[in-house]
Amino acid sequence: WQMLIYSALLAPLGAAPALMGYASVYYGVFAAGLGARFVWLAWRVVAMAGAEEYAAEKKLFRFSIYYLFVIFAGLLLDGLVRAFVI
Repeated sequence: WQMLIYSALLAPLGAAPALMGYASVYYGVFAAGLGARFVWLAWRVVAMAGAEEYAAEKKLFRFSIYYLFVIFAGLLLDGLVRAFVI
C-alpha cells in the first residue's frame, strides 16, 4: 500500500509547476498523464499476488526511472519552448 500512497501523492506534484504558472498547460497535461500511469501501475502492484506481483513491481520500478527522466525532460523542453517561441 505504501507504493500506492506515494504514487498518489507524487502524481499531483508532477503537475505542480503548471498549476503554479511555472510551466505551460501542455506540460501540465503531460505530467498528469505520466502521474496517472504511475498510480495505475502502483495499483496493479497492490492488486496482484505471487509471481504476477513481482512482474508488476519490476514494471513499476522501470517506469519510475523512466518517469523521472521524462518529467524533467518535459519541464526542460517546456521552458525552452516558452523562452524561444512565445
